[in-house]
Amino acid sequence: LRALPRKNNAVFNALFFGLGFSFLEIALVYWNNQNGITYDFGGILGIFLVHVSTSLVIGYSLIGEAKKSFLSYLQVFITIMVIHSSYNILSSIETAYQKQLMYYLLGFLILLDIFLLFKSKSLKQYNPV
Repeated sequence: LRALPRKNNAVFNALFFGLGFSFLEIALVYWNNQNGITYDFGGILGIFLVHVSTSLVIGYSLIGEAKKSFLSYLQVFITIMVIHSSYNILSSIETAYQKQLMYYLLGFLILLDIFLLFKSKSLKQYNPV
């Protein structure tokens, strides 16, 4: 059997953290349809992807050197803030190209998630138990 060191589980754990948080937000947003909110596949996919992506960025940033500088934490915070803010802005503006821009962002987030998952897997070192 092989076991992963705890630190290398950061990305995998972050994936589940993002999933849990996105399901919680989806449940809270769609709890009450009285406000005119309908079940929209793009909206659910967007909430899901933005929270998984930001969690994966945080998890990926935990892999590596033990001591991180304040600047590296600030870079991660700015990155996840840009991702989440981009989604919030695109979901709230109303233009003729809103859906297209939203799907471009969601496509980028899918590619980012795939990259982070595969990149983190290539960094992992397995230790025999």
